[in-house]
Amino acid sequence: MKSTVTAEQFDSTFDQGGDVTAALDVDKARRPGQEQQPRRPGS
Repeated sequence: MKSTVTAEQFDSTFDQGGDVTAALDVDKARRPGQEQQPRRPGS
């Protein structure tokens, strides 16, 4: 279950070294530049 926090709560928790992963939506996370590229013939 995901928790809902305000930006101020998130920042405060992060700044104090707390765990903020429960507030992140990692299901929609992506790494720009790491998307699968179409294969080229002969590669």
